[in-house]
Amino acid sequence: MKPATVGFCLLMGAFLMSNPASAAERQHFDLVVALDISKSLSPAQLEQAASKLGEILEGLPPKIEFGIVTFADEARWLRPVAPPGSGSRANAALVGLEREGSFTVLYDALFQSAADLAGGVVLLVGDGVDEQSAVLHEDVVRRFEANSVRVVSVATGRAVDERALRRLAMLTGGAYL
Repeated sequence: MKPATVGFCLLMGAFLMSNPASAAERQHFDLVVALDISKSLSPAQLEQAASKLGEILEGLPPKIEFGIVTFADEARWLRPVAPPGSGSRANAALVGLEREGSFTVLYDALFQSAADLAGGVVLLVGDGVDEQSAVLHEDVVRRFEANSVRVVSVATGRAVDERALRRLAMLTGGAYL
């Protein structure tokens, strides 16, 4: 793995393991990757993001359970949701993703991602632009606060809204990269 990827894996591990909930309040650590597959990313950007995510997921500690949500016109779980220690299965699920849609329901994807997380992390990879979500930014932040979920946002895309990505990270106690 490249040094930058190793560093990112360490950062993700630190966020997952510095969970504010006590060990008695949770059964395991959780991570949901929310990946923008809208046409605001070029094919090369999407391919690079999927490749890096595969490397990151393979580098996570084996006991961390994770799922992957892609979003454009709608949010969808990639199936199967990977069981602990199955980074290679997640990597295989990410290969061959194609851009789609006419708009981006970022907030719907985040709201859905945090629904069942308790004290986990949502790794958001996208441009930070939301178009036509049913829920609002405030709804997402409330759900994240209620579930002690943090956002680690990674900017990619043609016209990145850095302020939106930084704001999501800051309001949830996460990080912006």
